[in-house]
Amino acid sequence: MEFAPILQRIISELEGVKGVALAGLDGLIVAEVRNAPEIDLASLVAEHTPMIRTAARVFEGVDSGECEEIGLYSDRTVLLSRRVSPDYFLLLVLGSEGSPGKGRYLLKREGEAVARAL
Repeated sequence: MEFAPILQRIISELEGVKGVALAGLDGLIVAEVRNAPEIDLASLVAEHTPMIRTAARVFEGVDSGECEEIGLYSDRTVLLSRRVSPDYFLLLVLGSEGSPGKGRYLLKREGEAVARAL
């Protein structure tokens, strides 16, 4: 399956996107689309993957269901991730001008499309 068109839909509907990637919990990118060539999605995915695994263990440890989404916010960048299957997640990188709320919506909507295609 070609995932780039799904990822492109996120970028085309949301201002301030620096990049979006579909990645596995092994830390490797399956597909990516970038608006900002300087963004290092491979490093972001590699660094973010352990957080996703840790969050999953925390939620399971307190019997709170599965962790579906993580958001990290700085003064210049927002990282949003959403699990699309037990082994894959989407990572969205937004600049400060982007809308995290719309980003979350688009990750959920397009995450469902990715899950169907996996």
